[in-house]
Amino acid sequence: MPSWNRYAVVPKKVKEIATWPVQRAIEALASAHKDAACRAWINFNGTGVIAIRDSFNVSGIVDNGVGDYTITWDRDFANGNYSVVALSQSNGLVYDGCVIKDGVAPAAGSVRVFNCKVIDGTGRDPLILCVQAFGDQA
Repeated sequence: MPSWNRYAVVPKKVKEIATWPVQRAIEALASAHKDAACRAWINFNGTGVIAIRDSFNVSGIVDNGVGDYTITWDRDFANGNYSVVALSQSNGLVYDGCVIKDGVAPAAGSVRVFNCKVIDGTGRDPLILCVQAFGDQA
């Protein structure tokens, strides 16, 4: 045994999982870290006619105006207290930022995001908009 590994401690649960069939081990590990898993995500084109490139647990998107989008979840969250992360690729030399729409709290079934110029808050349609959500689901 290498000297660096001489004092390694393997938790009992890990030893037990190592003897399980692969599918059972995957399910157990996923269950153990279920709260850290992304529950829904979307990557879409925000310019022109909006179009979903790829998604998980998203039933649709609505274009509410320049830089303003509502994402509807396929499976609702338990409440509006989930975490939302949004990133966008700007379409020019001006930096964009993406935030939860001011004055519109996330709902269990949807979230409204706003993409804007960082310099003055003016709405902008991004080339790419990605939104991820983490939290308990209904």
